[in-house]
Amino acid sequence: MMSRCGWLLWLCVPLAACGDEGLGATGVQLTLIDSNGAMPAFVDIVVLGGDASIFRKRLPETGTLAPPTVEQPLGKVLVQLGGPFTGSLKVIARGMVDTMLVAEGAARVNVLPQTWHEQVILLGAGPLPDADQDGIPDVIDDCPQDATLRCGVRPDGGITFDPVDAGP
Repeated sequence: MMSRCGWLLWLCVPLAACGDEGLGATGVQLTLIDSNGAMPAFVDIVVLGGDASIFRKRLPETGTLAPPTVEQPLGKVLVQLGGPFTGSLKVIARGMVDTMLVAEGAARVNVLPQTWHEQVILLGAGPLPDADQDGIPDVIDDCPQDATLRCGVRPDGGITFDPVDAGP
């Protein structure tokens, strides 16, 4: 049995350690898959909601990822959303080796209240296209040709791209 995971935002890794007892009613389960064999040492995960970063985490928290098998993803993450959150979340996962980006994946998740959502993030080799260079890959950027505030997201997406503690 698991104790309550928290009321605002929570990350559980590995997923098997968490179970669903005591989780809040709204959240997202992210499954990270290395689709091109880039073999990242760790993954920097950023979740954007509205005009700011609402969550950032390194997977694993320390050390390096175990090499994935065909049947096994890089990792699974639970993000619990507090309060009556609804709307669109943007998820960016950056696979890193030391300070070098080796893989990136992104997805948009439309969140409904009182619902847990599942989202697979495929990390492809190298960075995703980002025409306006605002740190938000074009595939989830509301205005991929414009890095100004007119799109509702700060030019840096509410994040500064510096790998989360690249050390072991």
